Amino acid sequence: MTKKLVTKKLVTKKRRLLKTETLPRLSLRKKAKRMARAKRTARSPSPRRVRLLPSRCKTVDLVDEAELDFCGEMRELCEDISRRVPELSHVVMRDVLVCITRARSGGRTGLWAKLTPLRFEGGSRLGMRRGQRYVIEPLVVDGREQLYILTFCLPRFLNLTYREKLVTVFHELFHIGPQFDGDHRRFAGRYHMHSPRAELFDSEAERLCDLYLATSPAPLACRFLRHRCATLLARHGAITGLTIPVPKLIPVDEAA
Repeated sequence: MTKKLVTKKLVTKKRRLLKTETLPRLSLRKKAKRMARAKRTARSPSPRRVRLLPSRCKTVDLVDEAELDFCGEMRELCEDISRRVPELSHVVMRDVLVCITRARSGGRTGLWAKLTPLRFEGGSRLGMRRGQRYVIEPLVVDGREQLYILTFCLPRFLNLTYREKLVTVFHELFHIGPQFDGDHRRFAGRYHMHSPRAELFDSEAERLCDLYLATSPAPLACRFLRHRCATLLARHGAITGLTIPVPKLIPVDEAA
């Protein structure tokens, strides 16, 4: 028997062995796809702290100030707003979790900020969607259940003009329902989020912003909004903030 023929037989035998060894693994994968998914339970997701770093800087040693806590600064600003603007005096920031999310680009196009209510209409814990009753995952931070999540998209939000950033904050705070029960502000009719004319909602945010500025707030309250993202990174080395997955809607029969 020639050496070439022996080599060919050995290769064929080896391939058959490899084929028989992989068959059980393939069958296990098929069985895994047929397995029922575990039911989700109503649990509290946990926020985690993230850092936004300069994209072109390998080190952040040469900085003028400590890292900027964006969520802490924004919380203090919102607290100052609720004290100075009567229309937003119902907002209690202890029950509002301020978060950040990473925007895919720093351009203007895309989401700037959003408010996520953690209750259904009227502050109810239960709501209906397509004939099915749901409950929202509870969000508990430091032993206190939160009613809203206020999220800002960085660096996009920070790259707006100072006026745009400030008005955006008022826009999102105005979404909070006047009862502060975890539901958003509702308007009559089909367009219950921004009213039938969205420009009226925007003009109200502008009015509230002007009302706040007329009270001569302390410059430190809005100082972090006066700079673009690159300037803040150069000054502080990093921007930190909390991030958290959006709480899910869980069918009542699965929420144990």
